[in-house]
Parts: sequence; C-alpha cells; structure tokens
Amino acid sequence: MMKHGILIITVAIMVVLVAVGAFLFSPALGNPSVVYIEAPLHKNTYFQPAPGEEFTYLVTMDNSSTNATYEIDPGDGCTFVRLLQSVNISGDCLDRSGMDQAGFNTTVGDPPLLMFQPWMLALDENWTWNSTMYMSLNGALKEMSQNSYRVIRLENYSGREAYVVELRSDNESPDYEWVDADERILLKMTGDGYEIELENSS
Repeated sequence: MMKHGILIITVAIMVVLVAVGAFLFSPALGNPSVVYIEAPLHKNTYFQPAPGEEFTYLVTMDNSSTNATYEIDPGDGCTFVRLLQSVNISGDCLDRSGMDQAGFNTTVGDPPLLMFQPWMLALDENWTWNSTMYMSLNGALKEMSQNSYRVIRLENYSGREAYVVELRSDNESPDYEWVDADERILLKMTGDGYEIELENSS
C-alpha cells in the first residue's frame, strides 16, 4: 500500500496511468476513476484565498528541489486555483466550502493541489477524521488506502498559529502537515524523504 506522505504524487501518477490506459484500452477498461469514502466532516470556516494572491512552495524530495506557485483567480461562481508552472493553464475551481466538482473532502485538483485540501476547513484542537481511497472500475471498487487524520497540537510556525496534523495511511510511518489556523492553507508538510514548505505568499 502507498505511503500517505506521497499520496499527492502517487495520485497524480495514477491519474496519468488511468488516462493512458483509458485511451489505449477504453473498451476493456470502461471509465476508471479515484473515489473516496469519507467520514462525516463538519467545517468551521470557509475557503479564504482571494483573487490576486499567490502562494509559492519549495518542494524537496530525494535531495532535489523545485518550486510550485499557485495563483488565485476569480472563477464562475467559484475561486480558481492555478499552478503557474504547469504548461496546462487549467486549474481547479473551488466553492466557499473548498470543494471542486468531484465532491471529495480528502483532496481536490488534478493533480491534487499542494496548498489546500477541503478537510483543512474542519480543523480544531480535538479534530480527528478518516477516509478510504478506492479505484472505481466498471462499477467495482478496489481499496487503495485507508487514511486517518488527527490534530496533535497547536503551535507557532514562522510567526503563524498552526494546527499540526498527523496523517497516516495503512501501516506506514506518519506524515505531518502544518496548517495555518486562520487561513487554512498548508504551511509545511514533511514525511519520509520529502518536505513541502510555503516560501512566499502575496
């Protein structure tokens, strides 16, 4: 089973493989997709990034680093989040509850956004939650991973109050996210062999 810490990268690779497979073998494969079965989630705030803002992250993995910059633009009844480095100008349109058209709280975007996930809008000091990821193929669901989340503390991180969230996937070692307590965006994420950190926001 996959490590939760590289869930973002793994899902992105899966999406590419599914797309290629669907193109080459569409009569046999049907229309595969990733599906999440999620526990109830009670949000206590709304998606706050506003048009004109930018968020740049430093992504370090296996001793190499790259930047990922997200631009916030107005959308049609939503807030449009776009990865600037992408050759594809498409992004993801999120409503006030942080949801895109897929309707999952576990993750949004294709590939998933680094800076935000809808579950971040539900955080408080005693918060716990879980979801299970499946691959859906011709009406059948194959379990890919069971994911659990919990706030372990509230701390000051780079001058911001942050929730520190422990993420576990199956029996793998945990990963940790620092989520801004006010803005509910990712400040830092660490796991086995990688780190993602907010470098600049404007």
